[in-house]
Formats: sequence, structure tokens, C-alpha cells
Amino acid sequence: MRGVRPVSPDGRTAFFVSAVEIRSKPPKLRRVKVWLEESNRTRHPVAGVCSIGRSRENQIVIPAKSVSRRHAILFPEDDGFWLVDFGSRNGVYANGIRLHGPVRMHDGDRILLGNESVSFRCKGAPAFTDPVMDRATVNATEHLNQIYAPAAHGAVLLADDGGVVSMPAAVAAWFKVYFPEARAAAGRLPERLHRWVRAAGSPARSGSGPAADPLVCVSGKSRLIIRLTKAGAGQRLLLFTEERNAYDIDMLETLGLTRRQAEVLHWIAEGKTNAEIGSILSLSPRTTEKHTAEVFRKLGVENRMGALLAVVEKLGPAA
Repeated sequence: MRGVRPVSPDGRTAFFVSAVEIRSKPPKLRRVKVWLEESNRTRHPVAGVCSIGRSRENQIVIPAKSVSRRHAILFPEDDGFWLVDFGSRNGVYANGIRLHGPVRMHDGDRILLGNESVSFRCKGAPAFTDPVMDRATVNATEHLNQIYAPAAHGAVLLADDGGVVSMPAAVAAWFKVYFPEARAAAGRLPERLHRWVRAAGSPARSGSGPAADPLVCVSGKSRLIIRLTKAGAGQRLLLFTEERNAYDIDMLETLGLTRRQAEVLHWIAEGKTNAEIGSILSLSPRTTEKHTAEVFRKLGVENRMGALLAVVEKLGPAA
């Protein structure tokens, strides 16, 4: 399936929450009908941005214990609908492959939410009209914040010129922690984040679907992960997730690793692929592979699963 990256063999993949571009109102679909279908033939109609989870607050409710209260988001783009895990406990799988970021859906794709399997159905070719800014998207953003704020997620709605349309208090508080150098006025992005948004939306970076590389800001043992979509007409949405590190880098150095090797092992423990690790640490693919191989050699293992087992054996389970 296009756009899906294989899960790491450890099965402990930590999700990097992606941002999506929400249109000013749910884009009109011409000659298209979209729904999620359970095995018992129950249909869940999809219109615009839909949150999926066990809680009744979601637009699509799947009341199963293995499904998180706030599990995933299905959202429209110019080229169709995309699915993204939004910090679920048991993960989201598309056609048997765990999601590490947004993935475009196609008619008949199988989605696994916890232990619950549904099919994505789309009859007709998606053809979206140009968005027109109105109150609908602001309401959708506020709804997402109400649902996901308790799970350390937040959303900021941006106008097409990068100005802030809607920002929750939780995100404003994160700015003070993760952008301490910033003295942004209320309702504005910190300058470093604003520059990143502009760069990510430049013509050289624009294309179909959400942007792939996140902005990761670290403070102590926590990090803030930020993504947004491609540049385009209408509004954009930044989605934020705050996560705690599984293993402290200083602790990993006690295993006889260099600082850089400890950083690589830390992100391996977080379930990141080599490509993601290279992006986070600004390393070339070849350098990332060399560091990974050296970590395996020093730990006396052959793969990621062995490395994680070695870490757990020597340091104990992550807090």
C-alpha cells in the first residue's frame, strides 16, 4: 500500500502524530460516497474530518475495549482521504502494516483499530472543490481539541497566510516550555515554529498529501512533536503531541555507547525507522546505518528486537 512504512520488528512503535490540513468547511465531494464498514455490515458514513474512537465524542464510534477512546482521524485531501493514528494504545494498521504517519486510503483497504477490523469504502472519484473560510473549520478544530486535549494532543488552525485562527490554551502553554527563547504575542506562533511552517509549505516541499518530516522539540525527558500538511489554498492545521521519552539518553550511555549511539538507540526504543532517526538527528542514511550497526555490535545482538531486549535486561523496563 502506498505511503505506509513497515513497522519495526519490536512491535513497540511509538507514533509520531501527523498534522493534517483541514479545509474551511468539509470539502464537497462530487459523485462520491465514503464510509467505514464493520464485519457485521454496519456502516459509518464519512464526511469531512472524522475522529474515530471508543468515546461517544467521536464522529465515528467503535465501542470495543481494544479501541482507544481517541484512536485515529480520517481526513480529506485534494487527492482523497487519509488516515492517521492519533496516539492510540494499540495502534492503527492498514492492510496489515502499522501506520507511522498519514496514509492515503483506497476503496477496499482493511483498517485494524485495536482488534476491530473495518473496511474503507469509497464509491466514485473524489473531486474536492476549493475551500472557503468560515466558522465550520474553527468549530472542527475546537472539537478536536476537546476530544484529544486529555491525551496530550492539541491543534492549531492556521489561515492561508500562516496567521493563527484558533489556538487552545494547552498549546500556548507548550510554547513556553518548548520555545523558551520565544516572546511571541498572544495568538501567534513562536518565530522558530513560524519559520518551520513557512519552509515546510514552500513550493519545493509542497506536493500531494501531508508533509512527511515532523518538527521535534525536546525539553528534559519530554518532547513535542509537530506536523503540518503541504502548502495549499485555504486553512491548515498543526497537530501537536507531547510524549515522554522511553529511555533517558544519559542512561543508555552507561551501556558503553557513545552519546550519538545512545541517541540512536533511544529512538530505536521509541520505534522509529532509520529514515525517521536520520531526520530527527540530522544524519545521512549511511551514517544512521553505521551507528545502528555499531549499537547492535556493542550490545551483542543482530536486530532491533534483540537490542530492545538487551536494554530491558540491563536497565529494566522503561517507565
